[in-house]
Amino acid sequence: MANTIEVYLDNSGEWRFRLTSIRGETIAASSAFASELACLAGVAAMQTSAGDAQVTVLTPTAL
Repeated sequence: MANTIEVYLDNSGEWRFRLTSIRGETIAASSAFASELACLAGVAAMQTSAGDAQVTVLTPTAL
C-alpha cells in the first residue's frame, strides 16, 4: 500500500487535498482552491515529491 492524496470539497465549497500516510495520518494539507481543476493542478505539483501516492477524489457526501 502507498501514500494517498485525497481531493475533496470542504464545508465552505472550496477544493482541497491532503497527503495521507499508509497508516492514515495526514502528512500534508493544501490551502483552498476555487475549482477542482485548480486543485488537481496542485496535486500534480505535490506528486513530484510523492510520486507513488494514489489520488482519490472524495465526493462531498463521503466526508
